[in-house]
Parts: sequence; C-alpha cells; structure tokens
Amino acid sequence: MDFNYLTTIVLLPAAGAIVIAFVPRLGEGWIRRIAAVSTFASFVLAAVVFAGFDRAAAGIQFEETAPWIPACR
Repeated sequence: MDFNYLTTIVLLPAAGAIVIAFVPRLGEGWIRRIAAVSTFASFVLAAVVFAGFDRAAAGIQFEETAPWIPACR
C-alpha cells in the first residue's frame, strides 16, 4: 500500500483546525465549512479503509511502519 490512510485519517481534522486557528477574520460560515470538509474527508477515507478490509485475511491490515529509533551498529 502506497498511501498512508491511517495517518491521513487522524491528521485531516487537525489540519482543518490549524487552518481555522491561523487564518484571521474567518466568518462563522467559513469556519463551519472548513470543519465539515476536513471531517467529511476523514470519514470518506475511513469508509475506504473499512470497505478494503479483508475479513478472511489473517494478520494486521493497513499497517504503517516508520523507523523511530535507528538501528544500533
């Protein structure tokens, strides 16, 4: 899998909140739209992950790995 679904699902609402917090003079309507779009996009990605889940497969699915501590030599 090339796309990091789980990270994107978690960070999309946070990105929307950051946009709302740091863009000055947003009206209430714009704030609601930005919040709704970022939350809806996160929901759509969660639905994609749910639809792509293979119940017959054993093991962890949609796993993301990142090296946190470099290997000691």
